[in-house]
Amino acid sequence: RSLLYCLGSGIAGPIFERIENSGRCTALALLATGLSSFPIPFITNYYILVAVATLQGFMMGCLDCGGNYAIVQLHGGDGPEMQLLHFGFGLGAWLGPTAVGIALQFAGMSWAWAGVGVVHMAMGLVFCALPPLRKTTKPEPETETACEDLQRSPGHGINRVALIVFCCIFLLVYVGLETAVGNFLAVYGEMALHMSKETAT
Repeated sequence: RSLLYCLGSGIAGPIFERIENSGRCTALALLATGLSSFPIPFITNYYILVAVATLQGFMMGCLDCGGNYAIVQLHGGDGPEMQLLHFGFGLGAWLGPTAVGIALQFAGMSWAWAGVGVVHMAMGLVFCALPPLRKTTKPEPETETACEDLQRSPGHGINRVALIVFCCIFLLVYVGLETAVGNFLAVYGEMALHMSKETAT
């Protein structure tokens, strides 16, 4: 799932740039993620479960990249919109486990996954109804001049590549540790502190 998440994030950017209505791509990814959530509690074959989780990982990578792309396309690089998007990621990471834990406690595993699927599909239908995203206007002449001066500065290409490589390594380590520690805390609560699975989640 994580490997296909990386692949989805990597190839979604060029796809979104070449398609006029990128919102429809986001809707397709949301609907596919939602549909793949419903059968997960009932799958008993390991390889089928891997295939469904792989599809989900790929679509979620497309969603992550698509959300960032849509914000840049609509609002450019200025303003609080990108911060608001990532605040939403953080808020979901905080509220999501709580909601799933409550669903597991009162409704069971199948209903918890069904809730995840319903939320994704509802948002997918919303994106289907939205008008095509419109690109931002061209940057101001002062901004264009500053960018051209920066590109002509010595070492610009090397510095840019080094920054991109550093950011990729940082995100690789940070997100990997964040996911690993998050999963470890639930297991630790269940095994070492003898919590129920719902409470540990």
